Amino acid sequence: LVFFPLETYSLETGEVEQMEWGHDASGPIRVRASQPYSYSYQEAGEGFQGLMTLPGLRTADARKTHLQLSEELKAALTPLANQLTATAKTPQEKVDAVAGYLLENYPYSLTFSPGPLLPSANPMDPDSRSFIKHERPSTDMVLRFLLASPKKGAHCEFFASSAALLLRCVGVPTRYVTGYFAHEEETATSLIVRQRDAHAWCEAWIEGKGWVTVEATPPTGLPKADKSPIESWRRIWEVLEDTVHRVLSWLANRDPAQLALFIIVPLGAIGVGALWQRLKRPVVRPKRDTFLPPPSLAELAHRFEALLPTLTPSEPWSEQLDALPEAARPAAKQFVSLYDKARFGGRSVDTAGMEAALKALIVALSSLSSGTK
Repeated sequence: LVFFPLETYSLETGEVEQMEWGHDASGPIRVRASQPYSYSYQEAGEGFQGLMTLPGLRTADARKTHLQLSEELKAALTPLANQLTATAKTPQEKVDAVAGYLLENYPYSLTFSPGPLLPSANPMDPDSRSFIKHERPSTDMVLRFLLASPKKGAHCEFFASSAALLLRCVGVPTRYVTGYFAHEEETATSLIVRQRDAHAWCEAWIEGKGWVTVEATPPTGLPKADKSPIESWRRIWEVLEDTVHRVLSWLANRDPAQLALFIIVPLGAIGVGALWQRLKRPVVRPKRDTFLPPPSLAELAHRFEALLPTLTPSEPWSEQLDALPEAARPAAKQFVSLYDKARFGGRSVDTAGMEAALKALIVALSSLSSGTK
């Protein structure tokens, strides 16, 4: 979006790839350009109807659009609007009356607590309580702001909307405007605009003048009222935000083929690097005898199987022990348990001590086998 004041008469958009014109203005308000994007404008001063004012309300349809009101809003706000502008003779006097009422009677607040649903009645009419009994409560937030009793504070969007609606009720065309209240001077010819400068206001159409600014927000709610210096963390955050916007803008201005190349090349480089590291890594191949038992344990195992011929090499010893003679089972189970620990227990195992115990169990099994024979 290209932001510039109402009284701008000359706009230099610079190098842009695409330009879109607003539906309600004769000036370009949206461009597609690479970041960082710069443009310049020249302002004639208050009262000059520039790019954002033409073609104005030259047609009946345009005037009708800027006087639109729902039946609920018209019924609820027209009595109040008529009362506020009862002595006003011109559209400008109506604008001053409505803006003055909002500025003098409603406080500013960054938050708005709507409270309970309120009837669409005239808050300035003491007899409106009889109207409450027959009117359906309204859920419109602007109505609940205007009709609240006691009056409650709200932010600029409520004041701008309220002014626009009240003026439409008395036949003054209006439009709701959002932008930035630029006030932080960087140099004599440039301003710094931050997100905290975001603001909303209203513009009214006055025959012979065109669109005029209607500022109904209390002075304490204007961005220029915040004179606190920018915190260091906010400056860092702004730099990060600008960097992200530049990157996103650069990506948005690339065609699909460029984007595909932008994604594929880094991924391909990562893949090639991973493959290269894998190829450089030495391959460790285990020795064929890694899982073979030491010769001393192998000899004991051979003697164990010779003493118990019913054991077969196709199944683990532990699954065949219950088929052994009852007298040999205890010694055989102890042998299998100690053998597994000696072979698979690791370096911390006392292999020599276990081999001695295994030999003793072999002797015991031998005596049992001899007695059986």
